[in-house]
Amino acid sequence: MKKILVLIISMLIARASFSQTDTAQALTKGYYMRKAKNQKITAFVLIGAGVTMFVAGGAINFNDNFLEGNSDKGLWLCYVGGAVTLSSIPFFIASHKNKVKGLSLALKKQPVYLPYNNTAFMQPAISLQIGMGK
Repeated sequence: MKKILVLIISMLIARASFSQTDTAQALTKGYYMRKAKNQKITAFVLIGAGVTMFVAGGAINFNDNFLEGNSDKGLWLCYVGGAVTLSSIPFFIASHKNKVKGLSLALKKQPVYLPYNNTAFMQPAISLQIGMGK
């Protein structure tokens, strides 16, 4: 009896510890399009903030140089603004890739032909378009 009880408990522990759960999101067209939109918004925010910092740093540097002589107070703000502007490029690239991936997934209806009635009915099917070119 003890052996059976130990065996049952060990099987329950093993089942619970090695079981797989479906925690991954469904990779649908809507998921990829929403992800692309969020990445594009992030890219535009970064580019806007970077350009603003770059212009503000240039204005500070120009204003200080004009009034006091050789001062480099605004150069670091220009450098940070340039870096933030350049950091938006990977978000634009990722957004485009996710948009293309989302547009390649589609739910289509394909005809299924029946041999005995010589008729066809439409069956829903998931299609994935794989291509290298545009």
